[in-house]
Amino acid sequence: MKKTILIASAVLFFYACGKNKENQPNAEINSESQNNVQSEYKKNEYYFKLPGIEKEIDLKDYANKPVLLMFFTENCPYCRKATPFIKSVYEKYKGKIEVIGITLGTSLETLKDYKKEFNIEFDLAYKGKVHAAKYHVQGVPTIILLNKKHDPYNNWIGYDESYKEDINKNIEEVIKEK
Repeated sequence: MKKTILIASAVLFFYACGKNKENQPNAEINSESQNNVQSEYKKNEYYFKLPGIEKEIDLKDYANKPVLLMFFTENCPYCRKATPFIKSVYEKYKGKIEVIGITLGTSLETLKDYKKEFNIEFDLAYKGKVHAAKYHVQGVPTIILLNKKHDPYNNWIGYDESYKEDINKNIEEVIKEK
């Protein structure tokens, strides 16, 4: 008897939820779908949540999308050289991958100045030193490509113009992964 009541309750619950979805606008359905993806998100050892300029940067918000990370400091000359390239990657692959810049610094104001100076549109986070250790960052810039499950796919330490082709090739590969 209890089993029958449980099954009937489950059927009613799913039927009722299905009815509500039919009456919702597409934007709400997409939002609900994204919430389901986020609720199914499996945090791994590389998960982070950091303060950002406009909002908190939570890796969970990028569920099922590849992510290119750049760990940097605002005064590092190689980081400043890498930033325009990372910005071009963001523009080229917008909608296919996400880009997050993570400074090891602790100053929101310094990060805001950096964003303004380079006219950066991708998300920036600060206070990333603790999380950099998870990724074995030993110097900046360190560029790390995460696959859709947010496991490291490849990384580049420092920055050199010769990295461009390899980074783009790796991004193309990770986008195609299922």
